[in-house]
Amino acid sequence: MLGVTESHFWDSCPTDLQPYVKMDEMQNKRRDYEMWQMGLYVYNAAYAAVATALAGKKANAEYMDKPLSMQKEKKPKSDFVKFSEWAAAFNKNFETKNGQE
Repeated sequence: MLGVTESHFWDSCPTDLQPYVKMDEMQNKRRDYEMWQMGLYVYNAAYAAVATALAGKKANAEYMDKPLSMQKEKKPKSDFVKFSEWAAAFNKNFETKNGQE
């Protein structure tokens, strides 16, 4: 229990046991994060397997090539960049449909 011997537990006041409680909370948070991360690996593997099984070579799903800790975080695109990309795609689609290209 919390890494405390029974005699220390009974001979201590609650304030003396606070570091052990904090340590247990930290271990639980770490364990929770590790289980969440394992779920990401399983989800990614299942997604890649099912997509490949259903779509064959047309599937664009791949299992991650690096562990999560080694992957660089992608910065979210700004609203301006998102709109610019959408406008470019819209214009290209419009030109294609109207035979201007």
